[in-house]
Amino acid sequence: MIVTEEDRRWVSQNYPQLKFSQECEIVVLEGSFDFVAAYVEQEDRYVINPNEPDASGLKIIRDSYEVKITLHNEKSVLPKVQEVGGRIKSVAETHGMQLADLHIYPDNTLCMVGPFDGRIDLTLPQFLDGPVLQTFYDQSYFEKYGRWIRGQYSHGILGLIENYYDRILGGEDLADECLARLWASNSRNCLQILTMKAIIDGHHRCICGSGERFRRCHKKVLFGLQRLQEYIRQRPTLRNKITLFCMTTPSVGDS
Repeated sequence: MIVTEEDRRWVSQNYPQLKFSQECEIVVLEGSFDFVAAYVEQEDRYVINPNEPDASGLKIIRDSYEVKITLHNEKSVLPKVQEVGGRIKSVAETHGMQLADLHIYPDNTLCMVGPFDGRIDLTLPQFLDGPVLQTFYDQSYFEKYGRWIRGQYSHGILGLIENYYDRILGGEDLADECLARLWASNSRNCLQILTMKAIIDGHHRCICGSGERFRRCHKKVLFGLQRLQEYIRQRPTLRNKITLFCMTTPSVGDS
């Protein structure tokens, strides 16, 4: 992400507690990320600094997180965001949860977007008002109300397929990339079901290993697999290649 002088002025006006610094050739933005926002569930959108007359029935959250944002000087690479105050880690400990369940890696880096969402080309203002604010709003909402207001992606390849399905609904052709990622992760169980003669349906067992039917378990994974299966069925050479891979490669695990 390239940071312009206009971006710097915008940050000083909209997030004045965040300050720019330089680490070698890397631009760093750190300090308090302060926000006031609400989420409109019916319209799947966030409202920043909502006006009180227009906010009836909305859960307005005013909060602050200590962050360090590392901005790589590449247009297509999203910045790395770390929550450095230890708050999210404390919430995980309080609830007896793993850090991954709160979308945070061991180095305090936040997982803010799905596997395919990192391809999004954003400016710094769009990034701060978008993924960053949304992530921290969701974290605060969970901390306060005990649930994720927008739901959340599953771990591992289940989340990959869920994110794939969300992106193709937006018109992106990601089948080859999704299959390549499944291939690279040795997800034989997942690839195997894609080459079945029968069409994947809700009565099939979910690949998460729960023993439940898809229709009672990971429905979005089912929809994503159905789209992938349709894509493979139209390409016999690809189907044969995947079938051979499944026959000769042990699975590392699919969840």
